[in-house]
This record gives sequence, structure tokens and C-alpha cells, in this order.
Amino acid sequence: MTGTLDIHTSWTDGRARVTVRHAGEERWFTVAGSPAPCPSGYQSRLLHDRVVGAVRAGGGAGVPGRPPQPRARDDAPGPQSSAA
Repeated sequence: MTGTLDIHTSWTDGRARVTVRHAGEERWFTVAGSPAPCPSGYQSRLLHDRVVGAVRAGGGAGVPGRPPQPRARDDAPGPQSSAA
């Protein structure tokens, strides 16, 4: 996918699901490698940031194979969305 994209990450039951769509469109697509093991809501936010960075870098992106390591303790789940 190219152009302006929306990226959404949700976390539940130890897995992060990452989806992407063209900005303003209704249909979401699952990112390659998703859902991925991710033990906390905080780590899902770190994962989201890594996916957004990979998309912005171009050349194709997927969910990294290993969950990011936390820098601080915060297990609150919650979805994150970003435009890339």
C-alpha cells in the first residue's frame, strides 16, 4: 500500500493485532505478521510505534517478529492509531 495510511494496533489476550487502511477509507487490512505475541498493552504501544516507523521508512513493512522490551511497567491495554 502506498499513499497516506492509517495504522491501528489493538491488544488483547497477549496478542497485538495491527491493521492498515488508506486514509479515509472504510476497509482495514491486516499487516503481515499480525497478530503477533505481545505480553502487555505497553509493549503493544511500542510495537505500534515500530510499525509506524517501518511504514514511514517505505519499502514494505510488517509486524516485527519479537515483541519490544518495555522500558517501564504499564500493562494498561488500549488501541493506538496513527497516520503514516
